[in-house]
Amino acid sequence: MKNTTLPRLSSIVLTSLAALAVGSTVPSAHASFTGITVTAAAGPSSTPVGATTIYRMWANFDSASDIGVGVQNFRFISATGFTGFVHNDNYTSGAYSTTSGSWFTYQSNNAFGSTDSWVSLTEPTSFPVSSAIYGVGWYAGDFIANPQIPGILGAGVGWTPDPSGPYFPINGQLLLGQFVMSSSAQICVAADIGWANTAGGSGFTAVNFDFNADCVPAPGAIALLALAGLAHRRKR
Repeated sequence: MKNTTLPRLSSIVLTSLAALAVGSTVPSAHASFTGITVTAAAGPSSTPVGATTIYRMWANFDSASDIGVGVQNFRFISATGFTGFVHNDNYTSGAYSTTSGSWFTYQSNNAFGSTDSWVSLTEPTSFPVSSAIYGVGWYAGDFIANPQIPGILGAGVGWTPDPSGPYFPINGQLLLGQFVMSSSAQICVAADIGWANTAGGSGFTAVNFDFNADCVPAPGAIALLALAGLAHRRKR
């Protein structure tokens, strides 16, 4: 199987308005985070869930000095027609599966990696090397033993770099993961994206993003939009 760069069929950039809301606890240095991008490409059809779409998730930053420090509380807000993430790696013996598989990128060779579900915290060009081997509510063993992210419908899970490194510079964009799922499924997901920079700033910002669905904005974002509308009316 030839490894190719995924064609970019669509993209969604969702800036975290909640981070800008009055009363936010996110430090001002967080301005370097600019939003989430989800890209979509057609995936394989001979899978347990039929035709699939391959989604890649990115965190965008405006500073090359930033590093990614983790994804926390990754969870579903809503899901329709979702029957599991599809894996194709060393643990599935080269077959597509929703009951077996690993979330480690290094368990996917270059061919498998193009149609496999995995999580990462690296520069886009660093695949298949990944520093994401520690879990926040998602233990290292679960990266292999549980192909369907544990806790995804509850409190959520996360992934963070190995404390021993390496820590990858972001250089504008951080690859967070690839998720292969049924093309007819719709998922709205929330997470807290962590970052740090050489100026001493660091933090997590809550974001919503979607796979083939329309996310309802977080309460803080709704309040901000309402304030923006009120300000616009006053100007008129």
